[in-house]
Amino acid sequence: MLVALGTTLTLSPTAASGATVSPRDAPFGTIIADLNNDGIPDQATLGHTDSADTQCSVTVRYGQADGTLGTPNVHPYTLGPQHLCPDEGVAVKLGHHKRPDLVVAASFDENGTTVLTNFEPVATYPGVIQPQLIRTGVDFNNDGRQDVIEASFQTSDLITLLNTKQGTLVLGPIHACAFRPQYVIADFDQDGNQDMLLSDFCAAPPGIGLSAKVLFGNGQPPATLISTQDTSMQYTVFAIDLNYDGVPDAGVIATPFRGTPTVSYFRNDGHGHFTPTAGP
Repeated sequence: MLVALGTTLTLSPTAASGATVSPRDAPFGTIIADLNNDGIPDQATLGHTDSADTQCSVTVRYGQADGTLGTPNVHPYTLGPQHLCPDEGVAVKLGHHKRPDLVVAASFDENGTTVLTNFEPVATYPGVIQPQLIRTGVDFNNDGRQDVIEASFQTSDLITLLNTKQGTLVLGPIHACAFRPQYVIADFDQDGNQDMLLSDFCAAPPGIGLSAKVLFGNGQPPATLISTQDTSMQYTVFAIDLNYDGVPDAGVIATPFRGTPTVSYFRNDGHGHFTPTAGP
C-alpha cells in the first residue's frame, strides 16, 4: 500500500472562466487550499507586479459552493531588494493559527523560505538554495501539525522544516542529498512519527551515487536498503505490507539504462530494521 502525501487540488484548464476545481497536481505558482475555513478549496496564485520582480503579489480567488472560483483579490507585498518574488509554496496552519499561512519561496532565489500570514510577510527561515519542490501534508514529529518538505534540483539538497507550536519553522531531522527525489511517507518504525522512504540520487561529491533508504522522523540513523555507484540506474521506491501485519515494508524497483527492471523487497520488523525477502 502506498502512503500518499495528501490530496492536492488544482483547476481544470478552463478554470479562468469559472470552471470547477479538480483533484490534480497544482500548476507551478498556484496553491490550492481552503484559505477561509469554509470547507471549499480556494486558489492563491503567486506573482509579481513589476518587471524587477521585487513587488510581489498573491492573487486569491475563493471557491464557491457551485465549484467555481470568485473574483480575483490581489494582495501586494514587498520582500526587499535581495529577494525575488516567490513562485511556489504550500498552505499550512502554523502553530495554533486558525487559518492557513502560506509558506513560499522563489525557485531561483537563495534567500530562504518566507511565511505569509494574511498574505503579508512575517518571517523568513533558512531553506535550500533555489528550491524546486515544496510539499506539506506530513507530520514528522507526531505533534498534530503539518510540516514542510523542501528540495532543490540545483544543489540536490532535501530538507524538512518542522512546524512548531510557536508558529515558526525549524530545521527537522530528515535531510539528504537527493536530486529530483522520489519518496513515500509512512511510519516505518511505528513510533507515531512519519518517516520517509527515499530514492536518493546524490549528484554532489563526495557521496555521488544512488541509494534507497529510510529516513526517520525521530532522527535515528537512516536504514539503507540498496545502493549503487551506477548513476545510469534508477530506483523507484514503494511501501507494501508483505505479511499483512499492519507494518509497512519496503520495495525498490531498479531500472537500468539498458536491460530489464528488477524488484527487491525488504521486510520491516516494526522498529525500522529491514531484511531482504521474497516478494508477495
